[in-house]
Amino acid sequence: RIPCIRCPWHHYLLSLVDGEKWYNALEQDEVTGKLTPGGWRSSEASFQRVHDVETRADGVYVRLRLDGDMRSDKYAGRADCAAGLGGRRRGGGGHAGGDGARRGPLGGLPSGRA
Repeated sequence: RIPCIRCPWHHYLLSLVDGEKWYNALEQDEVTGKLTPGGWRSSEASFQRVHDVETRADGVYVRLRLDGDMRSDKYAGRADCAAGLGGRRRGGGGHAGGDGARRGPLGGLPSGRA
């Protein structure tokens, strides 16, 4: 299982392990033309930075990984992104593929909530 958090702005699930973005895809039915759930998919590339965290007896230590560019960097300092959050509390995270299968962050739960 892969621990995830939900982006409060975009509502995507982001892997805390590798920064992949998870989403519940939609597919168009060829017969009816309606959009139907297509299952959980990942960006298969890091979208968000992840950092090393270590818990010790004297506290929690975070080692920032700032090397290279990430697609999410362009939003990091934007006031309009933060202003849109307005202190709202959104749903939590989830988990992906306990056996290594790429089923999606919530193991196939249709609600998108853990």
